[in-house]
Amino acid sequence: MNNNLGMSIIPDNDSQRVEILEKYQILNTAAEASFDHIAGLAAKIFQVPIVLITFINKEEVFFKANVGLPGVKSVPRAESICALSILRQDPTVFTQPLSEPFIKDLPLVTGPVQLRFYAGVPILNGAGYALGTLCLIDQKERTFSDNDAAVLQDLAQLVSNETEARLTILQQKQSEIKFQGHGRKREQELNEELITANEELFAMNEELVHTSQERFKAEELLRVALDTASIGTWHMDLDSRVFTASARMNELFGFDAGYQISEQDIINQIDPAYQEDVKRLAYESVKKGAPYRVEYPIIGFNDQKIKWLLAVGRLYDNPKHQVRHFSGVTIDITEQKQDEIRKNDFIGMVSHELKTPLTSLKGYIQMLHQKAVKKEDEFSSNTLSKVEKQVIKMQTLINGFLNLSGLETGKIKLNIKEFDICQLVSDTIEDVKSSSSTTHDFIPETSEGIMLVRADRDKIGQVIYNFMTNTIKYAPLSGVVNVGCRQVGEHIQVSVKDHGIGIQPEDIPKIFDRFFRVDNLYTQHISGFGIGLYLSKEIIQRHHGQIWVESKPGEGTTFFFKLPVSGS
Repeated sequence: MNNNLGMSIIPDNDSQRVEILEKYQILNTAAEASFDHIAGLAAKIFQVPIVLITFINKEEVFFKANVGLPGVKSVPRAESICALSILRQDPTVFTQPLSEPFIKDLPLVTGPVQLRFYAGVPILNGAGYALGTLCLIDQKERTFSDNDAAVLQDLAQLVSNETEARLTILQQKQSEIKFQGHGRKREQELNEELITANEELFAMNEELVHTSQERFKAEELLRVALDTASIGTWHMDLDSRVFTASARMNELFGFDAGYQISEQDIINQIDPAYQEDVKRLAYESVKKGAPYRVEYPIIGFNDQKIKWLLAVGRLYDNPKHQVRHFSGVTIDITEQKQDEIRKNDFIGMVSHELKTPLTSLKGYIQMLHQKAVKKEDEFSSNTLSKVEKQVIKMQTLINGFLNLSGLETGKIKLNIKEFDICQLVSDTIEDVKSSSSTTHDFIPETSEGIMLVRADRDKIGQVIYNFMTNTIKYAPLSGVVNVGCRQVGEHIQVSVKDHGIGIQPEDIPKIFDRFFRVDNLYTQHISGFGIGLYLSKEIIQRHHGQIWVESKPGEGTTFFFKLPVSGS
């Protein structure tokens, strides 16, 4: 046999396989309604023009059922893609045959059929021998999902059942001829047994058909739902690194409908300021199983339109079935994001307008306070001191809104410098003591020596300040607050520990969410907007650090963050 596929297409057990196939007496036989029915069903389910049920001997591939290639009864095995499909039990799929070196020159690809998609699964007998294939052929490129593969394998099982039923009937007929002399009674018994066996097989086939149709209906409903919601879907096989995406993904990223986009195509269209975050979150999802959820702006490839997209996905890892893939959906959130940006711009503008007169007011109060101190006017001095603290509190709130607006519109900039973070902890303790009337005893627990980090000193100071003022608000009876700063491996870890009421376990996952505030009897009268910890999280993440909280109700709470050591 001349092999035109450029690779070995003969399985190790081919001689035994062909010998077993001959016993089925199915090669080069007339069409049968049961096989034609399954081929027609496959054509309807997958919406393809060509479906073949084949049986393969030493030299030829015979078509037992043929939808779409009228008049063709067989092809040489050396020129058939089906010869590859019997080499493995999993589906054999070619979504871009023109770029596949083993099949691109075959007559089915270069000739009148113009094959541009192929998916085939083996038809296995009870002993596991591949007798032939059930295959789908299309004249346009298309994707093939895990669900598609499962449906095609179910249909191949139907073909296998029909083949075994046909063999049973054939053997029964041979037995009838052999034992005709044993009388009509035995013949009637055999007929009854054969009828019962056929009825059982028919019932099994009907159940499999029903299961396949139900799975197909569910998949179609999902596709309709995704299309209606304008949701793009994507899938990456982590072993082969093959990336597939729905047609909606092309539309979202501004590519032509027929173009097969890659993972790198998507990254290239994302705003450069967001690319590293997107890649980092995807890496963490794949390596650690963390949820993947990220918002980012893009510029469309062809239309050059600026859009905001939300991508949500997760790792699917099933060692039992050796399936590892990273999949998810992408949604256009441009309209919602523009509303958010307009809102944040407004908040930023109003906050900025409030900040200027508040700064002047603070200056006048300080001048009056100094005069009151010189005149030894104790009442005025104490009153102005309290007013100044309220002004500082107002400034803190306004700065929080300005930072929130800047973070969410991408206008906030980090002024990265090298500094001693433990010294910053000590400075912040003094700031908190001087700007509030706290009775808390902040005890620094810092390691000896200088601990350098490269970060925005003001922004990191704001995080420490937020941790400490949270302690004042939510643990008023704590008394002692331990503020730690120490090196842990290649990171500097800062912690603020109180001995207050603690946080309930169900609130911990939400504690860093925007506008989230713990709601209980102890917190009802505490002022705030729930943005301090959210801002802290965003600042630390933009420094490629980590932030978290540990708490036990009734015992206290510890807030942590850590940053890379300078030069690590």
